[in-house]
Amino acid sequence: FNSITNNAKHGNEFNFTQIRNATDGGQFGEHVDLIPGKEYEVYVFYHNNAKSSLNESGEGIAQNAQMRVQMPGRVAKGADARVDGVVSADNAKPQQVWDEAKMSNKTDGDITLRYVQDSANLTNADAAGNNRVFDVDGHALLQGGIKLGWNEMDGKLPGCNEYSGYVKYRFKAVQ
Repeated sequence: FNSITNNAKHGNEFNFTQIRNATDGGQFGEHVDLIPGKEYEVYVFYHNNAKSSLNESGEGIAQNAQMRVQMPGRVAKGADARVDGVVSADNAKPQQVWDEAKMSNKTDGDITLRYVQDSANLTNADAAGNNRVFDVDGHALLQGGIKLGWNEMDGKLPGCNEYSGYVKYRFKAVQ
């Protein structure tokens, strides 16, 4: 997963977890300063890097492909924290990869991070290259993980760029 450094669709796949200030329309990047009352959006990209020629035999299809996100519920005043995106499959080598984006609390009080209900979704492309959006259980994403897939989220993810996608969700900073 996510091992190509010059993917035309995403860029460097090693940098697959990003964050932005959604309230102010910020760009996705590696770091945000948390501001109470603002909403933030997390983006986690996934790509099974197996060759598409291996899909027909089943060798290129990731089995039990999953994604989970780890994020603290609170960031203490003056502290930094991170959100980690983890992508895994039983037959992937290595079995899991992860990347982080950072958050800083430069305020004079603790900040609580609250998931925005129904904000999580997964986007991939159909056979014609048109984007499809699937609703995702955001609480499951943050608590243990969700299954990935292409036509359905069944944990079976074919190899190659046309089967890649990303998950996005939002949280609010509250002081």
